[in-house]
This record gives sequence, structure tokens and C-alpha cells, in this order.
Amino acid sequence: MEATGRRIADTLPADSREAVMTPYLLAVAEATPVFARLPMRKRPWCGLRVEALFLPLARDGRSVDMVLTYGSKPRDHAPSRF
Repeated sequence: MEATGRRIADTLPADSREAVMTPYLLAVAEATPVFARLPMRKRPWCGLRVEALFLPLARDGRSVDMVLTYGSKPRDHAPSRF
């Protein structure tokens, strides 16, 4: 989904909002990349996890004002490495 320019919280289902917002907020607060394994709640991936990377970006080089994210597709089995 293209979320550019939208509030992230507004693009997430209510039941996964907190789990996804936590790494976003940490990336912004700490100005550091964050890796997270997030639970999938939609079929057919229920019970699997997506691995996601949250990369903070700052136009002025100091104040984080964007977060670039990447999430892997869930697999039938948990990968041993990201």
C-alpha cells in the first residue's frame, strides 16, 4: 500500500495499530534503525510474522521527520535470517 503523505496510524487496522506503531515511534525517538517481527492477523498468514525494518530519515540531518519501512512477505516457515 502507498502510504506517502498519510498518517501511519490511519492506514493500519485497529487490532495491529499498537504493534506496528511501537517500532515507528522508537525509530523516531531514538533516531536509529529498528528491526521488528510483527504478527500477521489476516488469512492466510494468521500466526506468521512479517519481518520489518524501520529507517528514520531527517531532511535537516538531525530531526527525524520521515520513516522508510520495508516488510518481508510472510513465509510458510520462519526464516532463519532476515
